[in-house]
Amino acid sequence: MERHAAPPPKLAADLLSFLRRASKLLDDASPPAAPPSSASPPPPDDDGLAAHRRELADSILTQARGAELACARHVFGSHAVQSALRHASPPLAAAFSLALLSSPPLPLLADKYASHVAEAALPHAAASLAASLLSRDGAPLLEAMRDRTATHVVRSLFASLAAASEAELLCRLADAVARADVHAAATHAASSAALQALLLSAPPHAAKRLAAAALRWDGAAPPSQAQAEHVRSLAREPSGSHVLELLLRAPQMGWWRPVHSHCLRGELPALAAHESASHVVQALIDTAADARAFGFVLKELLPEVPTLLRTRTAVVCRLAQACSRVGGGGRDLMRAVRQAVPSADKGDAFARALLRLGPTRDERWGTQAEAEAAADSAAVGLTPVGSRLVQALLALPSGIGDPVLQSLASLHAGSLFDLSTSPLGSRVLEAALKAEGMHAPRAKLRKWATQSAAKLARDKLGSFVLEAAFASGSTEDKSKILEALAPVEADLRCTPHGVLLLKKVRFTHWKQHPESWKLREQKAQTTYQAFEELIRNDESSTAPAEKPRSAKRAPHPPPGEGRRQARAAQTLQGDVGRERQELNALFDGAAARPAPRAPREAKPPRRRGGEGEAPPPKKRKRAEKDKAAGGSSAWLAAALSGKSAAGPAVAKRKFSMT
Repeated sequence: MERHAAPPPKLAADLLSFLRRASKLLDDASPPAAPPSSASPPPPDDDGLAAHRRELADSILTQARGAELACARHVFGSHAVQSALRHASPPLAAAFSLALLSSPPLPLLADKYASHVAEAALPHAAASLAASLLSRDGAPLLEAMRDRTATHVVRSLFASLAAASEAELLCRLADAVARADVHAAATHAASSAALQALLLSAPPHAAKRLAAAALRWDGAAPPSQAQAEHVRSLAREPSGSHVLELLLRAPQMGWWRPVHSHCLRGELPALAAHESASHVVQALIDTAADARAFGFVLKELLPEVPTLLRTRTAVVCRLAQACSRVGGGGRDLMRAVRQAVPSADKGDAFARALLRLGPTRDERWGTQAEAEAAADSAAVGLTPVGSRLVQALLALPSGIGDPVLQSLASLHAGSLFDLSTSPLGSRVLEAALKAEGMHAPRAKLRKWATQSAAKLARDKLGSFVLEAAFASGSTEDKSKILEALAPVEADLRCTPHGVLLLKKVRFTHWKQHPESWKLREQKAQTTYQAFEELIRNDESSTAPAEKPRSAKRAPHPPPGEGRRQARAAQTLQGDVGRERQELNALFDGAAARPAPRAPREAKPPRRRGGEGEAPPPKKRKRAEKDKAAGGSSAWLAAALSGKSAAGPAVAKRKFSMT
């Protein structure tokens, strides 16, 4: 759309001077904003200060009445109005927002100052802006979506209408976009993001109509050749691929199977090698509903793994993560990866080759923090996507990642230490220490971590690796790590990460009560093994048993097995929770031990009235009352015993009735 470069209307000098003074007073009266990293709640606000801010904000909105658009488009006026909308009373804020958003939308939304004011006014009058955008068959809406400044306000508008449950307005907006050229909107850099926001905010039936207009295919019947090619061309577009990726990742829309079966199947290798379409293939891998659906994708991409490892390593990483998620295909993928990497069976060559895969820090785009992390990892030959790939391969079940684990354990001690002090490499070593599979490589890594415990504990990132080694080791391994930490205890208590590490490994408990610490660790290890066996038995009993073709059903587990396992799990869980509470109270200082109670004084034996003793005061009063009433209590006692003078039959009848 054309940029609305008309100069903003000038504000009156007295109004501008008032806005500057009032904005300064309002900023001074506002509470200081807490830093994003602060976890403590902000201090309580003073009622008098809040009333003062409300009065200032109300005066700003009152003075700006009639000049809403001019104030919003001014550099000082926009800041003053935004602050006033946050603190003003709701009636005044709603009236100002309604007057502002009822103005022509394009000069308001396309201005770099007024667009921020419009976003601040959306919670008060979003419906008014939507009505303005729907005029002229939605032409202002399409122009605003394509503007690089106004598109942010339009996305906020969709979110505000969804939060306010304005389903009818969202349907009208979606239909207005669907009647236009949706393909042009999907392939435009600015309007593509607004189209995605509308697909997420609109009701399901309106979103499905809009998606069908974007794909030029409703998904009910097989598409024509032109329709299938249109979907594939949308996947190759830098902006259109985001829209198709969103449709695949939204299970409520139901586009995964139609798009894969009729448009992408058979074309996945070519799409995975494309710069933009590879993200669509990754979304297809991530959202496969079951092992059967994922199997079709994996079978098509397995022959291309050697090429994808060099060009699109992220696709192979997604395949490994999906193999862990669905529980199948991991062995075939590992076999293809080992065949693609030369010298995969020679010591640490396999791990080094995998860690170097992917673009280097000079070839990839990212934030400053990612660039610094990549620069730190360059010394050990580590890339971000290579780190994620190794972690995904180590997470494969049933020891499938043993070749990667063995290769990592073959690294030199200096290389291991460089990895442990790197943001990306420390995560690799943590995954290796927690991986399933062979015991010998993990024991070798734990031995290295024990020998380097003092050096690892001093480094913030190395402390995470040491913690993982401690958690995966036996009681003897944990004792050796704690013995290595004892000489540097004073240094560790001077750093935040050192204090946290000592607390997690229960260093104080081990130092003060080593026998109790050892007993606790042995019990925890026994409990962990019992739970592991319980879960393994449960998985084996629920997994479908292999049976011949003539068998109609799998054998059932023995009766009562599930109840017995549930009772055993409850008992173990209760014991572990009780021991953890007791140990926390004893050794961590989490709860002070209550003072012992003083022994109770022995009470004198209770006296009972006998012959020659006067009855207690209460009994004496009751006896006097019965005597005055004619001895009713004595008569009732005689009646209960069946010896009444009036006759035993009457007495027994009275007793049975009572």
